[in-house]
Amino acid sequence: MVADYIETDVQLTKDGILICFHDLSLERSTNVEQVFPNRFTEISLERAAAKTWYTNDFTLAGIKQLDYGSSFAAEFSKEHIVSFQELIDIAKGKVGLHPETKDPTFYRDCGLDIDLALHELFVENDLHSQQGQQGQQGQQGTPIVIQSFSESSLKKLRELGDDNYALLQLVWPTQDIDYMPNTGRAHVARYADGIGPYLSAVLPPNLDRIGAAHNEELWIHVWQATEKF
Repeated sequence: MVADYIETDVQLTKDGILICFHDLSLERSTNVEQVFPNRFTEISLERAAAKTWYTNDFTLAGIKQLDYGSSFAAEFSKEHIVSFQELIDIAKGKVGLHPETKDPTFYRDCGLDIDLALHELFVENDLHSQQGQQGQQGQQGTPIVIQSFSESSLKKLRELGDDNYALLQLVWPTQDIDYMPNTGRAHVARYADGIGPYLSAVLPPNLDRIGAAHNEELWIHVWQATEKF
């Protein structure tokens, strides 16, 4: 399809493996409730008891047993969640990777580090620097842009990657007041290379925000949520 990048969210499994997956839990888009009916965690949702199946309660082997495609359409029922390593294997040397670290605070509270896991995987694949080693192309062959709604996640990746990752601060509507005004953009420019506002944040009457971000030498990567995801 001649894309420049493949964008995916990443989550962590129980055995510390990054997977290409949006949600923190599995029940919305897989058949985990049927395959593992007793592996849930009880939570409080709107003051009522509810069940959820967190990704980090399952190993990659368990997650591979789930039907991931039927939530999209019946003909994709044999599709499964893929690891981020599997995506690297497909994309390396052909197209850039644009992962989003999801829920770093949740994982941190569980004793897991999604930022470190991502960095270590890039090191293993010789994608942690612009100039690769041992005859590899590094990011010259596979450009990397890491994005997150979490400022602390991006700051840690800046430190781990020694400035070798391009970083993008995503902006949720409720974060608009923190990151989109002049002082917010200047703040982002100190630790990231770009800013990712939601679409309506840069439509009229806010078109001037695009030029203002460029004045801070920040890229603009706009996002828009769909009804399903």
